[in-house]
Order: sequence, then C-alpha cells, then structure tokens
Amino acid sequence: MAKYVLHRLLLAIPTLLVLSLITFLLSALAPGDPVALRLGQHADPAARARLRHELGLDRPLHEQYFTYLGNAVRGDFGKTYRTEVPVREIMSEGIPYTFTLAFWAMAVAVAAGIGFGVLAAVYQNTWVDRAAMVVTLIGVSIPAFVLAPLLILLLAVRLGWLPVAGWEGPQYLILPALVLAGRPAALIARLTRTQMVEVLRQDYIRTAYAKGLTRGQVIRRHALRNALLPVLTVIGTAFGYLLTGSFVVETIFAIPGVGMQSISAIFEREYLVIQATVMLAAVGFVLVNLLVDLLYGILDPRVRAGFRRKA
Repeated sequence: MAKYVLHRLLLAIPTLLVLSLITFLLSALAPGDPVALRLGQHADPAARARLRHELGLDRPLHEQYFTYLGNAVRGDFGKTYRTEVPVREIMSEGIPYTFTLAFWAMAVAVAAGIGFGVLAAVYQNTWVDRAAMVVTLIGVSIPAFVLAPLLILLLAVRLGWLPVAGWEGPQYLILPALVLAGRPAALIARLTRTQMVEVLRQDYIRTAYAKGLTRGQVIRRHALRNALLPVLTVIGTAFGYLLTGSFVVETIFAIPGVGMQSISAIFEREYLVIQATVMLAAVGFVLVNLLVDLLYGILDPRVRAGFRRKA
C-alpha cells in the first residue's frame, strides 16, 4: 500500500510542474508591471531599475521560473507587490476559512446527495422519485451567484433566520455552505440513483431478500456499498469544485478565505497570490484523488487485492 501511495504521488509531480509553468507564464504575460505597482508610474528610472533587479525581473524568463519553482517547493511564494506582505502569510490566513467552508459544504453535499439518490432509487417511478429528481435538476441548473442572493433574500432578509454575510460564528457558515453544496449534491444524487437502481436489480439483492433481510438491511449491507464506488469519483471531483466555486461564494458572503483574497488579488494584479492559489488548489486535487483511490480499496476487496499486487 505504501508503495502504491508513493507511486501515485510521484505521478502527480509532472502534473504539478506543467500547471506551475502555465500559471507562471500567464502571470508573466499578463498586463501590469510589478515595479510600477510598488513604486508608482512616475518613479525615478534608477529606482525602478534597482527594484527590478532586486525582484529578479531583469533575468531571462526561464531563470525566473526555476527560481519561482525552487522557492515554491519550500513554501515561499514571494511578497505582494503593493504591501510587501509574504504571500505565505496571506495564504495561511485564508486557508482555514476556505477549507472549513469546503468541508461543511462537502458534508452537506454528500449527506443530501446520497440521501436523495437512495430515496429516488428505492421508490423508483413514484412521486418521491420525481420530486427528488426535480430538486436535483434545480440544483444543477442554478449557479451559485444566483442561488446565493435567493437564499439571502428568503432566509436572511424575509425570515431573519440566518445572518446575511460575515464570519462571526457557526451560524454564518450555514448559508454559504448550502449555496456551495447545491450543485455537488445534485450531481451526487443523480449518480447515486442511477447506480442504486442498477444494483437493486442484481441477483444477490433478490437472494438477500429471500434470506429474510429487511429492506433497510439490504440497502445498508449490500446495495449502498456497491453503488457508492462510482460515486466516490464524483465526490473527489466535487471537492475541487468546492475549492474553486468558493471564490464567488466567499466574495458574496464576505468570507475572508483564499477565494476572496484571490478575487482581490486579480483586481490589484497581485499575480504571486494567484500563483499560490492555483498551486494550492492543484495540490488539493491530487490529495483528494489519492484519498478516493484509497477509499476504493476499503469498499471493494478486488481493488484492495490490486493494491497488494502493486505493493
């Protein structure tokens, strides 16, 4: 198992390298001069040249990239152009907010998605099934920047149940988590229903009923475990959506996470912050996909046997 995990991590290195190169080139080619951002448009030419040398911007592009890559491996993403604050400090301040929001949004998405999917499959072709699929269709169709104002208007303004925006307590997390979980929950529910319908038609399910097991026991012990294998892949991909989708949600709800910081960095042309955000999201994708592969081995003995052969 350890060898398999190490092998997967080594395979992720080329992906991260290519992504870092693309991000670096886009940042280098983007409009805006870091020297002008720090010193102003009318600074002394000698001061501009001196700062450009200090930042390494007078060196060839490939040397700048290798310097950036070496620093990034050590967790050093440089300092912001305007305020000279280390990017690492900005990321460390925003990461707890973003991952807390992503974690609870994922928890809501998994619970609601699997719950709706199982109900729709068990009561296939009934009003329960149709109602669940209508809800999932709405969840897939409405983007976060539309759903957020609607929920704010209903739950915060009209009913007064929840605060509108900010981050001052657990109650402030409910609305953004619901908004962020909407689309992943709908995707998980639709796939769970499809897989459950297929599994419930298998011969071993009929055998389980013939042995006298109740519907709940059959679903928990046999059907759901086998139906969840393809759903795990969607859950892993959905986590990446939560990280990137949080940009809009954090801005709407004034949550001081990585997403809101990145939006501010785009407007202020702080490209080092954007580079750090992209690399953080990429590493998150790699780790989540690795975790999904390991969960496959836990749920499916055939995959676990494959792990042993690779190890």
